[in-house]
Amino acid sequence: MTPRSTPFEESRVIVALRGDREGAERLAARLCSRGLTARVAAPGRRLRRLPPGRWAVEVAGSQLAAALEQIDAE
Repeated sequence: MTPRSTPFEESRVIVALRGDREGAERLAARLCSRGLTARVAAPGRRLRRLPPGRWAVEVAGSQLAAALEQIDAE
């Protein structure tokens, strides 16, 4: 039996946001409620290039188009 990979292991896309953690959490929750795979990505070791004061939402790469449509609609 082979382990199944998650969408984040296959590929991921970072959508950088201006604003606070709460805004990133709201966006990730909205995307998840619409059946997409998204999570908040905090600045730190994995996201060294994220400018200070910005948070990000990680989206599974295969779902990027749907996520961007959803973000654009709001």
